[in-house]
Amino acid sequence: MTPGPPSRNRMGFTLIEVLGALVVFSFGVLMVLRLVGALSLQMNAAAARSMVAVTVQSRLDSLASLPYDSLPVGTMRDTILLLGQPFRRSQIVLQTTPLVREVEVTVEPTDGEGPRLTASTFLLRTW
Repeated sequence: MTPGPPSRNRMGFTLIEVLGALVVFSFGVLMVLRLVGALSLQMNAAAARSMVAVTVQSRLDSLASLPYDSLPVGTMRDTILLLGQPFRRSQIVLQTTPLVREVEVTVEPTDGEGPRLTASTFLLRTW
């Protein structure tokens, strides 16, 4: 018996295997890029909501620190910039009883797109 041709030692990958691996890797990279884009949008929206909440709360805190008689009853509106976007801030002071005033602060986007928050507090006149 004569021995057959020597078998080749198979080292490495075939072209089909390499192409298959590249396709799988490409799909993985595309999915990660889509996820990063979605997470970026969510982070921007969360930052806008946080800025609106901080703005409302800081305005309420500054108004609550004023003496009762120095806070006039009425409405005040202005426009502020948060993260480069214009927002409308309104402050309403109501006389609910002779000893209590309600203060309501609202921050909302001027174009209607974005977070909106309204919060209120009560101020008491000391007797």
